[in-house]
Amino acid sequence: MKSFVCGAIAVGCLLFVCPESRADEAQDFHDYYSYFQATWILDFEDGTESVLVCSDRTTYNLVQVSGQYTEMWGYDPVQKMWTGYGFGDAGRWEYRFPRPTGEAIEAGTKWDFDGTTWLANGTKIVSKQTFTCIDADHWELRGTQQIEGDEQLSKFGIRARRIK
Repeated sequence: MKSFVCGAIAVGCLLFVCPESRADEAQDFHDYYSYFQATWILDFEDGTESVLVCSDRTTYNLVQVSGQYTEMWGYDPVQKMWTGYGFGDAGRWEYRFPRPTGEAIEAGTKWDFDGTTWLANGTKIVSKQTFTCIDADHWELRGTQQIEGDEQLSKFGIRARRIK
């Protein structure tokens, strides 16, 4: 117990001593992921489309998809990742983006990421995806999803094009 308390005090001191370095890191992530701050058309493999609007909110991005889903993306100082939390329909989800190598997202930028969706009925869906930047106005996601406890994987793909 004593070591836990000492550890908590040490972490607390670091949080107050190093706020500028945390802020700089968060700003770096925010600047990097500003690529997504736009209006996008998402084209799904089944032929359907959705409109995704990603708005800058100074320290985080707010995302709305066709008025049905809402996500908030921001820097998670614990995981040191750009993390998104969303909800809509009958579920909620969390996705984590690493910071890829490079100063900006540009053609050829690629990274793998994972996420989890929890449905209202208790179902948990785990996904693994790959983001690929095609150019300044186009990107693609390819991935798999698996319902926890099920051996079957479902594959999917989404292409996005910037319209504003």
